[in-house]
Amino acid sequence: MKDAYNASASQFLFKQNEDNDEISIYEGPMKLHSTMDAFQKPDSKGKVVYTWYPFPRVQYDLTFDDYNGLVVGDGFTIAHEGLAGPTSFYKLTEDHRGHVKGFVELYESPGKELTFDSILFQFVNLALFVKKLEPGSQIPEPANELSFCFGDFFIVLKNVFQESQLKSITGRHGNILNGVVEVRKAGSLIGIEEAKDLMNVFFEFLSFCNGLRVKPILAVGILGGEKKYTSFLTEVNISPFSPKIGWMPATVEEERLNESWQKMYELCKEEEEKNFLELAIHWYLESLSMRSGVDASISLVQNALELLSSRILYEKEFILSHAEKGDRVTASSKINILLTWAGIPNGIPAHALELVEFAKGKTLNTGPEVITQIRNAIVHPDLRNRVKHRKMELGLKKQALDLALQYVELILLRLFRYTGQFHSRFSDHPIQEFRRERVPWVMLNERD
Repeated sequence: MKDAYNASASQFLFKQNEDNDEISIYEGPMKLHSTMDAFQKPDSKGKVVYTWYPFPRVQYDLTFDDYNGLVVGDGFTIAHEGLAGPTSFYKLTEDHRGHVKGFVELYESPGKELTFDSILFQFVNLALFVKKLEPGSQIPEPANELSFCFGDFFIVLKNVFQESQLKSITGRHGNILNGVVEVRKAGSLIGIEEAKDLMNVFFEFLSFCNGLRVKPILAVGILGGEKKYTSFLTEVNISPFSPKIGWMPATVEEERLNESWQKMYELCKEEEEKNFLELAIHWYLESLSMRSGVDASISLVQNALELLSSRILYEKEFILSHAEKGDRVTASSKINILLTWAGIPNGIPAHALELVEFAKGKTLNTGPEVITQIRNAIVHPDLRNRVKHRKMELGLKKQALDLALQYVELILLRLFRYTGQFHSRFSDHPIQEFRRERVPWVMLNERD
């Protein structure tokens, strides 16, 4: 399966010196044309950059030499050397001196119809990882490079920035173009649309592993050692860099991860399963981000748990029937059944001291019971629950969120048949880097 990243491809990568730096795309002559009449507007000159705020997009900054009172509005297209064709232009600002700013939804060079030796997809905010080398390995391998495959496809993931560079943006919530995926196909060339279909699933999987939403910002097609196609993508659904504690350890077991990626891709061939997994990962990432605080994240992660319960228990495994829906099976009971199916312990972790104390006071026995009680006090705000909620300390709610997140992580990993290590949120190891354990269903089988 080993298939290394093509080092010569690095010459085609776009680079940033600092997080949130604009990426220079083009500078030179431009033509603006209005579809409202048959006349081309005066020639202009300017520059094109990829910018991050207020959301990622390709932005134009152009000036007309012969302005003559031109008013730029909707219905204009822009063209210049290296652009596939006239592209719809949306005005942002304009002044009386003929200086106009605007943006396009898609920036694309000619060549989309070609097939390529390989295609590079660059993206922002890939978390740091180190590949775990196999015992007895004699050949040095890139530590920040992982290989994946599916059928005839080969995918190589690489982190192109060093640790010090990524650490420099921690706390600033920046965007740093530090991840690249190279896609190749054994024995044949690969087309853009074919690669995109594969990448749609791969970037969902990668987002789940990364703990931050990642999407390709640009694509580069390489043929015969030359760049033959470039496309910048306007993608608003990415997450600025912020260190998150997800399930994946900093030291990655490449083969185990590849097996799980293959299983997810296989599952996603069925449309309903693909939609279900995308939604589950969405709720997971939103709750992990805590963008709206811990209370909102507890509500969102419960959505993920109930979605997983409904899909697995009722629709996939038929452990519960539709006749048992409603009040007959409580939310906590469904999650308990789901954990049993997955081989995940449902007890309250001994190191979650605030959860343990809360459970004693309420005579609760399982983690799902505790999570559900805390969640209900948040989302059903009658007087009785508001009183309960006011008594809940932040530490208690944070531990409930961590436990629920770990349930979601492990259930998804069980679906993907992962057999490697995961980052345990409730380990007693004093160093976070070493708080990793083998997934519980593997440990259970080993004991048996």
